[in-house]
Amino acid sequence: MRKKVYYHALQPSDTTSFWRMCGTLSYIQDDEIELVDISNVREFNWSTFVDARAFILQRPFEPKHMDLIRLCRDMDIPVILDYDDHLLDVPETNPTHHQYQHFKPNVIDCLKAADEIWVSTPTIAKAYSPYNRNIHVIPNAHNDYLFPISGKLPYNINTKKAFNRGGQSHQADVLSVADDIIRVVNENQDWTFTFMGDRFTYLEQRCDDNYHILHGMTLMQYFKYIQLENPNVFFFPLVDNEFNRGKSNICWLEATYSGAAFYGNLNMPEYPEGMALSMNDFGDFDHDVLRAYNEWSWDYIKENLLLSKVNLLRLERLRANVD
Repeated sequence: MRKKVYYHALQPSDTTSFWRMCGTLSYIQDDEIELVDISNVREFNWSTFVDARAFILQRPFEPKHMDLIRLCRDMDIPVILDYDDHLLDVPETNPTHHQYQHFKPNVIDCLKAADEIWVSTPTIAKAYSPYNRNIHVIPNAHNDYLFPISGKLPYNINTKKAFNRGGQSHQADVLSVADDIIRVVNENQDWTFTFMGDRFTYLEQRCDDNYHILHGMTLMQYFKYIQLENPNVFFFPLVDNEFNRGKSNICWLEATYSGAAFYGNLNMPEYPEGMALSMNDFGDFDHDVLRAYNEWSWDYIKENLLLSKVNLLRLERLRANVD
């Protein structure tokens, strides 16, 4: 009989679950370990975990999450926590700042109580290390089960499309370079600039007709859209702060698979050296350069950041916890 490891995503259908929980653990197949998704369970007691050998909980921060950890610890079930954001340092410009500031003591309690912690970046690992010594970096990775290597789009030398995606939490990031973006949009009338997600009215009011707004969509619709659109450029500005330094490079992963080159803040540690262009150079659009960056990035992803490879790290840690 295989050893059961239960996992619970707080919001199983959201983007963080796709990159860290339901969109990753469901692909692990092993002769000794069986992964069981209990994300839709809402009431927990001893009977929930009676046959569990380990439990993975994503992003706990509320008192009720700490109660769940205690329940498993009382049953001698190893508890693994998974975090993909630096929840102890959410900036005031982020809409969730007050929520996580209020629950900060609970996050720390959860970190201290866990047997093991998985995080997406070394920055988060360093920030959480005062509260737990057993922390492992498991990076976000391109899902090559759902989006196979053969489906990667080539750079399109016949189009001129730039794309930005981000919700309200990225208002401060975009506005930090707003005047530069406005200049680039207005100086490149033969390019189309599409912004998906939040409305950046400061930009809208100052840009020409090649500035387009695309309302939000479901995650799978989004992946389908960027594949159909096949943009030349993704740009994703980030303010240099500790919270953003803890972010992973999923926008770069998305950009690369859709055939685009990526512009970002290269002070962020998660962009592999030589694989992304600086926002300081945004507007220097050269098809040969952009195509080269897209191809270099894809080579790096195939070697280091495919989910089929990164999931081996997860399986290694699971085996260590159930033995």
